[in-house]
Amino acid sequence: MALHEVRIIGVGHELPGDPITTKQAMEHGNVTNFDEEWVKEKLGIETRYSVRELPGKFNEPSLKEGFSNSDICTTAAKRALKKAGMTADQLDLIIVATCTPDFPVPAESTLVQDKLGIDEVATLDVRSACCGAFQAFATALQFARTGYHKNILICAADCGTMFGDQDLDHDTRQKKAQSVNWLLIGDAAGAMIMRSFEPTEKPWGIEILHSHFKAIGKGVTPGFYMPAGGRYFAISVFLLLVM
Repeated sequence: MALHEVRIIGVGHELPGDPITTKQAMEHGNVTNFDEEWVKEKLGIETRYSVRELPGKFNEPSLKEGFSNSDICTTAAKRALKKAGMTADQLDLIIVATCTPDFPVPAESTLVQDKLGIDEVATLDVRSACCGAFQAFATALQFARTGYHKNILICAADCGTMFGDQDLDHDTRQKKAQSVNWLLIGDAAGAMIMRSFEPTEKPWGIEILHSHFKAIGKGVTPGFYMPAGGRYFAISVFLLLVM
């Protein structure tokens, strides 16, 4: 069986709220063991975005209205669809990559489906963090190459700032890693439309020349602690009291 030509025909993104400078992040999280120059030099980061309402207490995270994981995914998806010149009902498959879903169940991709107003479409979640976008991309590529699905929406989003206690005044076993995470991690969503072309069609869009990835899992220790499941039930003092 001949493999189909596959192209990227639309991209979009969403950033929640206003940018947070390193100085603001350090002040809010009481981070004292790093400085702005170190963060800029070592991490290459000057600003980041968060779905949390700031200022506020780290142990009582509050979500900005309209910026849940599925919300920012949906906004990014709509922008990608517009760039592709498509409507949502033309999609055959939605893949969402995230390690911070709104809920453990149902799948994040079904929430995006609902917010896009699609009655029926194939959906799939990839539960992964840093390389989730590429894992979703590689997964979609297999469906597209074989012609199993024609128009595929790939979304990757995380709301990592909703989790953890980054306040160095708190005596937690993860506080050193958490302080680095608060400076390193930001919230955002990206989306792309991948299209499979029939042999009789003239392909257009961004050509995919090669894809390859591997993971090194041996000896890896946790650097991000998320004891509760799902963004809507992020760990908090209240949650600990009612559990």
